[in-house]
Amino acid sequence: MRAARVGSGWGVAAACLAVVGCGTKEPTRAALSGDCTGVACQIDNVPGGGSSTGDAGGDAADATAADDASADAATSVTVTGSLARTSDSGFLQSTAFSGALAVWAQGPGGIDVQGAASDGSFTLDGVAPGKGNWFAAIDATVGGGTVLSTIEPLDVDAAQPVVKLLAIDRVELQQVLFGLSLPQQPATGTGYAMLFFQKAGVGSPGVTVTAPSGATVLYDSGAGYDLVANGVTKTGDRGMAIVVGIAAPAYPGSTLSVVYDAGAGARSAAVRVAAGAVTRLFVDL
Repeated sequence: MRAARVGSGWGVAAACLAVVGCGTKEPTRAALSGDCTGVACQIDNVPGGGSSTGDAGGDAADATAADDASADAATSVTVTGSLARTSDSGFLQSTAFSGALAVWAQGPGGIDVQGAASDGSFTLDGVAPGKGNWFAAIDATVGGGTVLSTIEPLDVDAAQPVVKLLAIDRVELQQVLFGLSLPQQPATGTGYAMLFFQKAGVGSPGVTVTAPSGATVLYDSGAGYDLVANGVTKTGDRGMAIVVGIAAPAYPGSTLSVVYDAGAGARSAAVRVAAGAVTRLFVDL
């Protein structure tokens, strides 16, 4: 299904001052950099695409709109993608998913475009090429779908705009939360973030994450996960942290700077979060 272009209103919930880009685990994922310069940084657009000029100067406004449309067409691509779901408690392995989900990505200027996935594939027109484009697979089934709405940054190659989107299996995450006596459904107005810290594609142990206000952090521990309250205060061999209960509005949500320390001082990662959704982010150290 082709995409419809809509506005997005991204708020910023800053947990710290420094914001850096997102990491990459595979060639299709976003890479960390010292400066946030890609499409992932373009997140402060007002719904509806800007202010109105009224009737006066209508011809000039029409000409400007036409110029903007031409510029967008020149700087956007049609993306073809595959959609799968996670199949393990480490949320890395995947299996086929044939359900129908809404799929979103960012167009030029950070304006979101929407399409639909069915039978494990989708097509999106008007997508901005570059690193760290925030894609989302949104499940409208409240509490009843097999996957959770999932957000993740993907790199879009202008020459070969093909991406792979992975939705988080609902039951797998519920089992992790149940084992730690945490609510198995996100509280109203909250979402999750899964952070995969890595060096050269390998999970990095010893990373601590500062819990955003009201949220809880759990780390990989052995084959499972555990809480700070139980004495587990940093990532294990898999380099994974799951942040539960992040305050966020409904999709398209907002951007949060999550603070972490891998042993060289505090840094931060920009994470796009939305109520009822889980964000999947790889952070290169």
